[in-house]
Formats: sequence, structure tokens, C-alpha cells
Amino acid sequence: MKKFFLGFIISVFVLMIFGFNMWTDFFQTNKIIPPDQVKGMKAENMDDTYLNYFQSVLETKGKLKIAVMGSSVTKGTGSSSPKMSWPSRLKTFLQERNELKYRDIQLVNYGFSGFKAEDLLKEGKADQLILEKPDFIILETCIINNYRQSSTLFETIKYIDDLVNKIKKELPGAKILIISPNPILSPNKNQVGLTYDDYQMQTTAYFQQEGLNYMNIYDEMNKLLSQNNHKLQDYLADEIHPNDQGYQVWFEILLKHLF
Repeated sequence: MKKFFLGFIISVFVLMIFGFNMWTDFFQTNKIIPPDQVKGMKAENMDDTYLNYFQSVLETKGKLKIAVMGSSVTKGTGSSSPKMSWPSRLKTFLQERNELKYRDIQLVNYGFSGFKAEDLLKEGKADQLILEKPDFIILETCIINNYRQSSTLFETIKYIDDLVNKIKKELPGAKILIISPNPILSPNKNQVGLTYDDYQMQTTAYFQQEGLNYMNIYDEMNKLLSQNNHKLQDYLADEIHPNDQGYQVWFEILLKHLF
């Protein structure tokens, strides 16, 4: 009888532990942080402005290499030509800026259609970027694809975290700016019951918690369009990708953050 009772107690204890872990995993996977807790971002420490940093790199190395990484909206899908994408606009601007004119400024684009942070890691794209040894990296979070492919929030943030940490570890001297992608015309919930806004809000909250250098293109673009009473669909080539005008707005928002 005592053995039976002891076995019963042990079984109950094991079930309690299993249940606790199960619900902990569920919470981590599906937790939603209230919007009022997602506040303004605190950038990681920068000893100087981006412009001064770029000038310092050019003086030290004789060239400045910038790498951008992300999904199709970093690649430039939706634009009329590659030069109309936000990365190409950034490169042209830097090359024409008086302080940087006639200097060796390179930009490599690692934007891949349909990719998430998980894919950038598993397909070796992050390794390719690291081999380039860029001085400045702009990392777009790819969460449009996390939303469209119904990734959990836990998976989404885990792989973004893994990607950022890998780059920081392999390129400790490089500066990293993380940016969100643009707003899209898709208010519906996906197969795991999440909206695109949920992915935006949760990743923003994570970057805030970690004190990472982050810029919310999504919020800034929505704010700008609202202030000017413009419709989002006029800035998109389809439901997802910006058109030339949309990429111009993206570029201008990024420029205000950098300079």
C-alpha cells in the first residue's frame, strides 16, 4: 500500500512538472505584450554620430563597406529597378554627400525573397555576410515572412536573437542597426492566430528589452502617411512590397535616423 501511495505521489508530481513546463512553453510561444508597454526604443551606445563613424572608418581603412540583410523588401522587390530600392538610394546618397564624396563606399545587399531570420542562418546567408567583413550592417527583421508563414512569436524572436548574436560575435567591431519592414495590406490573423501587428509589437518590445539599436520603419511610415492623409496602397506595388514611392519614404525615414 505504501509503495502504491508513493508511486501515486511521484506520478502526480511528474504530471505537475510536465504541465508547468507545457504551459510555460505555451506562454512563451503565444504571449502578447500590451501595446502600452511597448515604448520608445533605447539605442545601443554609439560613441559618435553615424556620419563621424563612417568618416572614421574611411580614414582608417580607406573604404567603407555597408551590408544590408533581410527579406524581399530589402532586396527591392516591387521597385521599378534595383536603383529605386532603399539600399540603393542609401548608397547613392552617401556617395554624393560632401563629407564622403569620391570615397570608396561599397554596399552589399543580402535581401532574399521569402526568407526569415531562421532561413538566413540555416541557408548560410549570415555566414556569407560575415565573410564580407562589413563595417556597418542594417538588419531588416523579415517578420513579414514570419507572419505569412505563421511562425510562432517564440520562434520569430529566437532566430532574430540568434542572428544578431552571431553577427555581433563574428564581427565585434561592426555597428548594427536593426530595422522593421514596412506596413502591409493584410489585417487578418494567420494560422497561429496572430496579426502582422502582433509581430511588429512583440519584436519591438524585445529590442527595447535588450537595448538594441533599432528603428521602427513600420510605425514611422504609418505615422507619416497618416499625417499627410495618404493611403498605404498608394505606396505599395502589391499588398506587401513598396513601390518606388514607398521605398523613397522608407529611405527618407532611415536617413533621418542616420543623420
